[in-house]
Amino acid sequence: MPMNRARRKIILGGALLALGPVIARAQAPIATALIVPGAAATEQTLPGFAAEAGILESLGVRAQFLRPAGPAAALDALDSGAHLAYSAPTQVAERFLKGGDVVLVATVIEPNRGGMLMGGPAVRGPANLRGARVAVLSAEGASAAAVQAVFERLGAGAPALEPVGSYEAGYAALAGGRVDAAWLPVDLALKGRVAHGWTTFEGVRLTLPGGYVTTRRAIGAQRGLIETLMQSLVAAIHFFKADAVSTTRVLQKVLGVEAAVAAELQAFYAQILRPAPAPSLYYGLNGLRQALRARYPAAERMQATDLVEPSFIDAMVRDGTIAKLYGQR
Repeated sequence: MPMNRARRKIILGGALLALGPVIARAQAPIATALIVPGAAATEQTLPGFAAEAGILESLGVRAQFLRPAGPAAALDALDSGAHLAYSAPTQVAERFLKGGDVVLVATVIEPNRGGMLMGGPAVRGPANLRGARVAVLSAEGASAAAVQAVFERLGAGAPALEPVGSYEAGYAALAGGRVDAAWLPVDLALKGRVAHGWTTFEGVRLTLPGGYVTTRRAIGAQRGLIETLMQSLVAAIHFFKADAVSTTRVLQKVLGVEAAVAAELQAFYAQILRPAPAPSLYYGLNGLRQALRARYPAAERMQATDLVEPSFIDAMVRDGTIAKLYGQR
């Protein structure tokens, strides 16, 4: 539930002044947006951040958050009338190849290493990684490949991979001393570093981020509402970068983390959140085709324009809204 007006005023403070160019475009009367948040990861909860900080209300939108179980159910919710969700490019591409109309409308972070290798109490440097038991999702998946790349870069030999099935299980295994290290997504990794003093080993391989998606049907029927939701993401990113103290307070409530964890998350994501979050597959289109062509022959003909709708962010770049937020002419 959003914070009360008095508390919101304290947290937003002078930041609302910077949001003026966006707020001026608010819809009236209040519109209700059905939003499917992603996992409890910072970049996937920006709509919740925008609601808690009062940005959505300032833009004339009341958010109703839905909680379907799993990524496929999130896209199903869009088919049933939800306005915004978070999804991976592979899921968007597969839904398109099945005849769906889900499109990526905002990619809010840069390609990044997708997580961190965290070492437990006995692992304080590369030398301690030799022979280490490392929690991963599966023995042959992306997390295993990420761990192997870190070990190779550090000259630490071959890791003893321990498949645990989920990141939460990996966190618990490391906290309980059942493994020596674990590959964890950024939010869990920083939580562990604050709570347990775990050692951080940066990842090596870049991974493609997901992004916010809607449907072409929703754009056609309620384009103004989708436009306002995109404005709220841009405004939330600006707030995130411009006001570390207030952002830390909002993250505490949205993510349910301690202040020290929220401060680390703010510092990390402020570097990779994109001021103009145009939807992008980056260099991933060929990889998507290769991953899906065995099941969907039409994947060979799939184009980026089938999967992205850049007009909302592009409009804010052209009319100067984003530049004004950041004090540019």
